[in-house]
Amino acid sequence: MPVAIVADRSEGKVSIIRVYHSTWPFTGKHAIRPPLLDPADNLDEPAVIKQYMDALHRGDSTAILALFEDEGYVREPSGSSFKHIGKNGQKEFYGPALEAGGISLKHCTATFDGTRVAVEYICDGWGNMEFEPQAGMAVYELGSTGLLFAARIYDDVTPPNENR
Repeated sequence: MPVAIVADRSEGKVSIIRVYHSTWPFTGKHAIRPPLLDPADNLDEPAVIKQYMDALHRGDSTAILALFEDEGYVREPSGSSFKHIGKNGQKEFYGPALEAGGISLKHCTATFDGTRVAVEYICDGWGNMEFEPQAGMAVYELGSTGLLFAARIYDDVTPPNENR
């Protein structure tokens, strides 16, 4: 089960720890996780991430695929069995995922180390479906070309084509 852990530091000590993961591998269903943070503006995100988020919001899988390196991958929250590698794998993931329309993510934090961008977010809509705001996180890794090499998702958001 993939897990992402975020720690806030205050005065040199860890003050808060947030853990992101999906319950689906254990229960076969998603759990609603309320937001942990408030949305923020002007976060430190590279241009390719801003373009990706814009395309994700619009539901434009073609634009998203153009932002990935050929051998890049996307990994779903449920684990390595749900890792989609290369252009065909990326297309097999983003095509169906965005069939119902775009995904609404409101960014709360973004941490960029020059190669990886960790984004904590709130998701409150997918396609024409609006739902209770939910916490999530994704880690995006840039490749040598500056395009996306990896997108690793850590949330428990129920896709529109799945029963709630």
